[in-house]
Amino acid sequence: MRKTRKIVSFLLAVLILVSTFTINSSVVFAASVKTPKLTNITSKTTSVTIKWKKQSNISGYAIYQRKGNNKFKRVATVSKKATSYTEGSLTSATKYTYYIKSYTKSKKGKYIYSTKSNSLNIYTKPAKPNISSITSPTSTSIKLKWSKVSRINGYVLYRKSGSKYIKVADISAKSTSYTVKKLKESKKYYYAIRAYKVANGKRVYGSYSAIASIKTKHTHKYVKKVIKPTCAKSGYTKYTCQKCNYSYKSKKTSATGHKNIKIDIIAATCGTNGSKKEVCGVCNATVKTTTIPATGKHNYVAKTCAEAYKEVVNTGESATTQNLASYQHKTDWMCNICSDCHQIKQGNEGDIWSKYSNKEACEIMLGYVNNLRKEYKAANPGFYHATDKVTLVYDEKLTELANIRAKEISTSYSHDTGTRTGAYECISYGRNTVNQSFEGWKASTGHHDIMIHKKGAKFGYGRYVDSNGTVYNCLLIWDSGWSAELWEMIYG
Repeated sequence: MRKTRKIVSFLLAVLILVSTFTINSSVVFAASVKTPKLTNITSKTTSVTIKWKKQSNISGYAIYQRKGNNKFKRVATVSKKATSYTEGSLTSATKYTYYIKSYTKSKKGKYIYSTKSNSLNIYTKPAKPNISSITSPTSTSIKLKWSKVSRINGYVLYRKSGSKYIKVADISAKSTSYTVKKLKESKKYYYAIRAYKVANGKRVYGSYSAIASIKTKHTHKYVKKVIKPTCAKSGYTKYTCQKCNYSYKSKKTSATGHKNIKIDIIAATCGTNGSKKEVCGVCNATVKTTTIPATGKHNYVAKTCAEAYKEVVNTGESATTQNLASYQHKTDWMCNICSDCHQIKQGNEGDIWSKYSNKEACEIMLGYVNNLRKEYKAANPGFYHATDKVTLVYDEKLTELANIRAKEISTSYSHDTGTRTGAYECISYGRNTVNQSFEGWKASTGHHDIMIHKKGAKFGYGRYVDSNGTVYNCLLIWDSGWSAELWEMIYG
């Protein structure tokens, strides 16, 4: 019986030994390669690093990994020189187990593997939370919110002081917000948070979040100021904090509205609009302005030249000094509303300006233009050269042509048609007084530049009134740089 048992035991041992060998496989007896030994395992959020002792007389190492309770799988093969391996792209806060095998390669190309090394396991670290908001709901509290981290057991909140992190609270894994209380008023605090996973009774911590900071609120100390309402603006009570200058308004009262309205009327004239202005008697603000249209009609009264001229001067129009008694003109006509003054004679073509009866209007316009040139010279030193003539001289021939041009533009209002004068020209219509014509040209850049022309020498001015009472004006200025031959050709 004993002999039989020995034979059976021997046969079983042979059978077990044969089972470790596969005839058509590249793997032969494992016992022929020494088994390696893992010495260390570490982890980060998405990677694990394993280390082992270096072996001799081998070709390399095969790395095997298991995630959680899944089956082992080979994840890498490394050279015989390697003593460590790092696997990346792993899941955070998850358990991973590793073992390795060393192997050699026979002359026939067959791989001979060792038995499995010891196995080591570790958890990858939890992901880093992100603090999404930090607020101070009260003067003694701060509320933080953060992004949720998966597969963890909780969070730890820290207050950072200098380079140290001071633990504030353990927080449930289900929470994504926390309020810190019993803080000091008007003080700045710095916070960070990190997640942890419990493995084998110990916490595996992830990285700290970025620092979030805020200053706690303070208790406002308000001073109030009452702003009384005005005619157009509401009143209110303004409260301002003496600590931080924060302010708000309350107890608003309606504007009182404009009262004691005063009426200021500027009468319209023949060619100028008037106005009706309503002014508040309390705040002097203009409440409303209404335009009073110009009458559009002159009321001409016959006067002698001298009488008309004196009244024109008295209305504010300036002229060069002259002996009024030396002018022996026919009857002048003056509007007794706006003082527009001219001399006319009757003819088959209607009221026509005489080429000689307009000299007084010329003198008035000449005074305006020369004053403008003097003022421009004073304001713009160097514009006029020493050889330039600042003061223009009245010329009868230019005035004659100006009267002709005034009539011509009544039928064709253009610089490009009619008589060629050879002079710089300003034209207008609908301006019934000398002053209106001058001011209109002065306000126009092109006409203004003609009136201040630095080479100007001679001056002429004419007007024409058509059958509808519309006044056409023409001003001519001769350039001193033009030759005497040109003058003789045009005016000789």
